Amino acid sequence: SGRASGDVTFTIKDGEAIFSRAGVKATVQIKIADIQDLGGASIKLSADVTGLSFTNALLLSKLTGFDLNGKTLSLTHVDTTDIAVAVNIPGVIGITPNPAEVSAPLTVDFADVGKFVGFTNLTVTGVNPANVSGILANEAVTKIIADPASAGAPLTVSYADLTKVDGFANITVSHVSADDVAATLNVPGVSAVVADPATAGTALSVAYDKLDKVIGFTAITATEVSAANVVAALTHPGVDAVVADAADANTALSLTLENAGKVT
Repeated sequence: SGRASGDVTFTIKDGEAIFSRAGVKATVQIKIADIQDLGGASIKLSADVTGLSFTNALLLSKLTGFDLNGKTLSLTHVDTTDIAVAVNIPGVIGITPNPAEVSAPLTVDFADVGKFVGFTNLTVTGVNPANVSGILANEAVTKIIADPASAGAPLTVSYADLTKVDGFANITVSHVSADDVAATLNVPGVSAVVADPATAGTALSVAYDKLDKVIGFTAITATEVSAANVVAALTHPGVDAVVADAADANTALSLTLENAGKVT
């Protein structure tokens, strides 16, 4: 085993520590795995390290006197079972996966997602609505889970990305086809749906109690409308027909001649 001593700095290459004193490299390189302690000295890392193994990073972090000196560590070939520890090692800014586990499901906190490179199946937790669009741009992310503290803040996502968000309570879904409106309105947390311009003119039937949640459609039939709400329904943007609530169908109703043909 090796014992490093003295007021020195060091770099790391291929799992070995290369020590220097006053800028002069030591003649002996020591494997990180062989360093038991630093002999009471404060040893400063002198350059950023890439390609470091999880095992060696963990050994360094436990050495009394080890000083990152403002430098960073990037780890490679990290097993998923070691991720929780690896992400919390001081100085770690990059983690790449064991090649056999690239697509393994992995849950990471929003604060750490930028450290993960080469993974393809990340679930990111603790996400503020303001940060969702940026995370969606990361192709490795398959699920985004809300930070409970901000889950009720407004969030707009496209219909194509709706299945990737979870736990948000005030979602506006854009680019929704008429055929997908009913199912989208039933997704927990959805408060509004905005038409896909390509199908905005397609016939769409919407119950009156959900009429305020649909935006940008231009051929809406409002259903289950009470007599008291007919006028309001007819003035809603995009509504061109109103169907009575069966329980209120025989209630007297006064309409202009123009609107009479829109009500059944």
